Amino acid sequence: MDEYDVQVEGIHIQVGSLLVYGFAIALPPGWEVVVDEGVYLHVLLSILLEHGLASEAARVELLLNARGPLPA
Repeated sequence: MDEYDVQVEGIHIQVGSLLVYGFAIALPPGWEVVVDEGVYLHVLLSILLEHGLASEAARVELLLNARGPLPA
């Protein structure tokens, strides 16, 4: 999100969460969902490992370790 989203559109999300969005051919076009950052990073880590991107996965793992365990 940028300043316009926050100040003009009034979009606010909790600290530790991410606004994930995508575009699709649909009416209305696109979608968005708020997810916990830890959940997102775990999914990203597994996908990077599946595709053999060990260096990138290691960087994501450092972020996860810095965050601590997922909330219950």
